[in-house]
Amino acid sequence: MDIHIFWDKRASAGLALRVQRRMQQILNIPMHLDDNPIRMTGYSAIAQYYDAHAVLDALYHYKYHKQNHVITELILLVLWDDLRTRTGAHLFGISRERVGVSVVSGARLTNEFWGLPADDNLLVERIAREGLHEIGHLLGLAHCSDASCIMSNPLCFDDLDAKHSWFCHTCTQKHKRLHPHIYAGAPEQSNVNNLMLQRIQ
Repeated sequence: MDIHIFWDKRASAGLALRVQRRMQQILNIPMHLDDNPIRMTGYSAIAQYYDAHAVLDALYHYKYHKQNHVITELILLVLWDDLRTRTGAHLFGISRERVGVSVVSGARLTNEFWGLPADDNLLVERIAREGLHEIGHLLGLAHCSDASCIMSNPLCFDDLDAKHSWFCHTCTQKHKRLHPHIYAGAPEQSNVNNLMLQRIQ
């Protein structure tokens, strides 16, 4: 099982490879980084945000209808525009588990958005955490009650920063049960997070 990361042209190109490497360091699954090939829909030029559900629809149609064959890999799209639900709620990210597509917005993950000094290292970590949170849903994981786990549900910016860059023991064990082929023959230390190593760091 591979993961395609589609990087939007409005997102900072210099961060793309760093985010991919950080995500793959935490989740030991092959990840491929590409420019975003999706024909985007659902943008409000007045309010300057994307309708999250329209974006997921576009990803779905790309994955299942725009190709000669169905893409079996999971897809994560990284946008740089704001992302909202149809009720107007702002989102860090959203996924559609049954079809294997997800999207993350970097708009509210920058320090600058909150009036703080720029910090690319923090930004890489936030995008990676939120991206892996959505991929976790695609892999069958639900929200976690452990506030430091990647699968905890961040309701605000502070919640996102309170996370650690690891999946907790419970989520890791569930992932192993759902996807044993990922771990077949793999050394324990190279499993889903290098879990305890990431926790110690």
